Amino acid sequence: MRKTLISGLVIAAMAGTMASPAQAVTDRFFLPYPAGVTHTVTQGWDGSSHNGSYTRYAVDFGMPTGTTISASAPGVVQDSYLSDGWGNTVVVKHPGGRCTRYSHLSVRSVDVGAKVGQGQQIGLSGATGHVTGPHLDFKVENCATGLAETWSFVEYSGSLDNGSVTGKQLTSQNKPGAAGGAARDLTGNGWDDILARNSSDDKLYLYDGFAPGKLASPRAIGTGWGGTRIVLTGEFTGDADGDILGINTDGDMNLYAGNGTAFSAPKLVGTGWNSMKSVVTADFTGEGTNDLIGIQEGSGDLYLYAGNGNGTFSAPRKLASGWGGQTALVAGDFDNDNHGDLVGRAANGDLNLYRGYGNAQFSAPAKFSNGWNGITALIPGDFTGDGKTDIAGRTSDGTLNLYPSYGTTLGSGVALGTGWNGHNLYQS
Repeated sequence: MRKTLISGLVIAAMAGTMASPAQAVTDRFFLPYPAGVTHTVTQGWDGSSHNGSYTRYAVDFGMPTGTTISASAPGVVQDSYLSDGWGNTVVVKHPGGRCTRYSHLSVRSVDVGAKVGQGQQIGLSGATGHVTGPHLDFKVENCATGLAETWSFVEYSGSLDNGSVTGKQLTSQNKPGAAGGAARDLTGNGWDDILARNSSDDKLYLYDGFAPGKLASPRAIGTGWGGTRIVLTGEFTGDADGDILGINTDGDMNLYAGNGTAFSAPKLVGTGWNSMKSVVTADFTGEGTNDLIGIQEGSGDLYLYAGNGNGTFSAPRKLASGWGGQTALVAGDFDNDNHGDLVGRAANGDLNLYRGYGNAQFSAPAKFSNGWNGITALIPGDFTGDGKTDIAGRTSDGTLNLYPSYGTTLGSGVALGTGWNGHNLYQS
């Protein structure tokens, strides 16, 4: 994939200006019950009771009362209520303005505003509301209007029309994953993306992930980013949509809040960050919000800034010393245990994994890979869609390779594209 650049006027500013990304929506939903469990579809799209604009794209699963119901994708609980028709219902908002609705539950296990991870229990099946027996009614809808929308299951590629899917037994692959949305998904389609600043025009370019190991052609989403030295992507504001943090050369940290289709104007959320030589993000504290960790220039001390879930961060807390020897640092959930980890590059080129325990504490380093001194940029993200953070690495000739995480080690590099030497800043 050769990069193509969009020419235009460069606006010089310490805080870059943003354009709107193209709209995309999550379309990767796991079956709404735990991995390895099988249930039978009792009604599909346009079935006898799925015949209105709010219900036509629902799917019913027959199951006994008290069966575990799992979130089909990470997100934030938008609604949790009891009604005459739907019974006990939970609605989860996902990136891009799509919601999943789980109805006729006997128990609701989550409250409005709670972040939920993929595969997390959100309730138990039942027979509340207008039903003839215990089952789960599941549908995907527009969060703003409630209108039903088409979608597909990860585990089943066939038609969900009533005549095709009714009677089929579907086995789930829905394993627990990270809360609050795909960590670096800025467009709301369920795949992590890459942000990069071009060295010739200081524009910020988005490479939209859309399939395992696949990136769309770049498009400019911001200008005037020449004064930025660190860019972070993640869900920082508690709405399940991907956001951007930019730290400029003055040490100011600006938040660009995303909604899956656009970004806000920059909002100053911190100062004094020019003392940090590296800053990375993941949920290090286990509270379901993205935190920040930075290595202080000079001292090599490691500091935690716990996320508050509203785009702000707590005062720094020193975690450790002796981190000044790291030549690169990235973060994510590399082993898919729902805890933020660190990966640091040592002076000898080894990558070491520091497993997070979910309480801002980390394991002793374990070798994750070697031979990384020839890699000129490390870019974290779940680019394979398996729930584990991978690393994309740029070589000296401008080739970008994907190194998939296997939990305890990184796999061999697979080329994602060439011509990446034209960028001089990536998300960290």
